Amino acid sequence: MPRRSRLSIHGHAPEAAPAAQASVQAAPKRNKAVTLEAVIAAWNKFPELHPTEKILENTMREAQPTAGAGATPVAGEQGATPLLASAPLTVKVENDMQAELVRRFMPEITQHVRDAVENDSLTFQVEVNHGPASPSTWNEREVLAHMAEKPEIKAFMTELKLNLV
Repeated sequence: MPRRSRLSIHGHAPEAAPAAQASVQAAPKRNKAVTLEAVIAAWNKFPELHPTEKILENTMREAQPTAGAGATPVAGEQGATPLLASAPLTVKVENDMQAELVRRFMPEITQHVRDAVENDSLTFQVEVNHGPASPSTWNEREVLAHMAEKPEIKAFMTELKLNLV
């Protein structure tokens, strides 16, 4: 006699057997000691999985995770910066568009990093930089204004009678 499908007419699968549910719930949480360097290495590999997402790649390159305040040290490799647990790692981006993009990919990023470092306790918090912009996001005028602060450049600009407008 052919075996019957276990789907109901309402489109829902029947309840899983208690043994199957127990095996899913019993999966141990990975909690391997990691370093901030290992997390950053895994973070930097994520854009390779999405080669067409150039804005995400550039954002992730500039916005490296840092340990948040109020964290407690976890054992790590000797000579490496120990990762601080019990607080999310902070990812500081330059604007709201970048924050929205990183937040959209954050579940996938988090899972990728957790898998790479074998630690399911890691979390990330995205923040927008509300202070002065970092030099990597300056436009040409801001770069030149910064360069003009150096005496050699200032003398060069004076000699050629150049002005910032």
